[in-house]
Amino acid sequence: MGANHSKPIDGMVVNNETRLDSYEVGGRKCRTALELDAKAALRRYRQATNAADRAFRALKRAAGTATNIEQTEAYNRYRQAQSACTAERKALNMAVITLGYVPRA
Repeated sequence: MGANHSKPIDGMVVNNETRLDSYEVGGRKCRTALELDAKAALRRYRQATNAADRAFRALKRAAGTATNIEQTEAYNRYRQAQSACTAERKALNMAVITLGYVPRA
């Protein structure tokens, strides 16, 4: 939980595990761990989208002036970024389906 600077506010023990009922993230309360997971998935999806955009811009720059090898490397980085973006979008969709609504950023 330390990675996103969240701290548990209250919790209860269920099957020898502590299930936290609410969190505070950046001063905003999240009601459940599911909501926290959905927010984290949204953040990772946005990061992956930004990385894919940067890779696409680099690919466009390489298209005119770079050698064939550099163009191929730029294309491969773009495809990897697109794959990561797709994977994060699927994870976000699953988090939202589990939660039942789209989390606010």
